[in-house]
Amino acid sequence: MQQILQSCIAVAGVLVGVLLGGWLTLRNQRALWLLDNKRSEYRKLFTVITRDNSTHVVTYTQAVVRRSEMEKARRAHIEALNIIRDRLFIAKDVHEMKIAMKWSNAIGKVHTDGDIVFLRDSYDEIAVEIQARATKLIDDSPVLLALEKVARWANTPS
Repeated sequence: MQQILQSCIAVAGVLVGVLLGGWLTLRNQRALWLLDNKRSEYRKLFTVITRDNSTHVVTYTQAVVRRSEMEKARRAHIEALNIIRDRLFIAKDVHEMKIAMKWSNAIGKVHTDGDIVFLRDSYDEIAVEIQARATKLIDDSPVLLALEKVARWANTPS
């Protein structure tokens, strides 16, 4: 009877270990998946604002602004606003940083006053904010911090 009880305890211990390991793996995979999606959204956001900025700078620094160039700039801005507003995983950050408002104000100033300096300054401010949030996201990730600790522990000499 005691031998059967010991066998049951051993099997239960292994089962609990497997279940716990599976749960930890799933939790970490989900956290890494979220982190990867957030990183991807920050990259896309930064890329589209950079493209919109470049398009407007090229268009509005010409001596004569052609209608076709203005249309290209308008399309670039619409794309940027769509990307700014359709973020899923970083929506809260984008809202807190007020990117849509800041960027629309900067583009509006270019269209009304030709103020490229304001556009440049706004772009620089937004770019710094996006980069800081994206970097903080990676630096503060508990999963990545835990993986780094495990890697350091595994590489320490005995």
